[in-house]
Formats: sequence, structure tokens, C-alpha cells
Amino acid sequence: MVRDFSAQNGIELIILPPYSPDLNPIEQIWRAVRRDLSTLFIKDHDHLKAEIWEEFFYRINQITYFKGWAEKFLSAKYYFKILCN
Repeated sequence: MVRDFSAQNGIELIILPPYSPDLNPIEQIWRAVRRDLSTLFIKDHDHLKAEIWEEFFYRINQITYFKGWAEKFLSAKYYFKILCN
């Protein structure tokens, strides 16, 4: 069902091997978030949540995390389509 839907909607599926966090771009972002948060003194739960959100959104807005992954796994057609939008 997913394959049919993606084919009808021009979505290219990328099948990753199981247990491969090094190939998943979100895992690279979380790794950077954890690294940067480990240097902070966290006062309380609300402070922790605020720091996580701030760091996470800072990271996802940096194209460098996605760019390397996209170059490796997406066809040129989709890679340029995504980067140009």
C-alpha cells in the first residue's frame, strides 16, 4: 500500500537497513543535540525542554546535516528538487 501510494504521488522510497542509525539523518541531529546539551547546567525540567527545542530547531535548519545524507541516498533528480525548494 505504501509503495503504491508513493509511486502515485512521486515519492521516492529509501529503504534503510535495520539498526542503522548512522544512515538516518535525524539520528545525526540528535547526536549533535545531546553533545551540545551535555555541556550545559540544566536547572529544571522546563529548562531542559527549552534547551532541547532550541538546539533541535537550530540543527534542523542547517542544511549540512541533510545535504550529505541526501547526496548519498537520493537520486540526483530528487536531491536537486529538495535543495532548490
